[in-house]
Amino acid sequence: MTFKNVINSLVSLKELVEKDAYHAFKVMPEPLEEIGRSFVQISFCLSFPSRTLQFREVPVAEGRSDNMLIVDMEKYPFEVKIWHGKKYYLKGLRQIKYYMNKENADFGFYIIFDNRLKEYKSGGEELSFDGKKIYQIFIHINPESI
Repeated sequence: MTFKNVINSLVSLKELVEKDAYHAFKVMPEPLEEIGRSFVQISFCLSFPSRTLQFREVPVAEGRSDNMLIVDMEKYPFEVKIWHGKKYYLKGLRQIKYYMNKENADFGFYIIFDNRLKEYKSGGEELSFDGKKIYQIFIHINPESI
């Protein structure tokens, strides 16, 4: 499995949520990050049924990575957020960088479930944040924004 395989799985998850599964985020007045973490876990269980281990809310030093995918002993930490503004978004970037540093991981993944109607960012991109390689993807959970 490669970094590219994980990205392909996240793109498939984005397509599924935006097409049909966004309803799951509407069970509460405000979307829940727990629903997003569950989608990520299910997606990887289906995409990588062998040679992988997956954990939720993994203790990492003084925090908890939302999801951790381990493939052939290579660790891939994930941070999952619901869009609540730029400040909260940046907090998530700092969290994933922290987890990557503590786990000595080369790559990390940041998934933002975005419920904005306007000025949203679409899709995924690879970015460098304080020297760490992070793939972030925005997944729309508001059907009126698509």
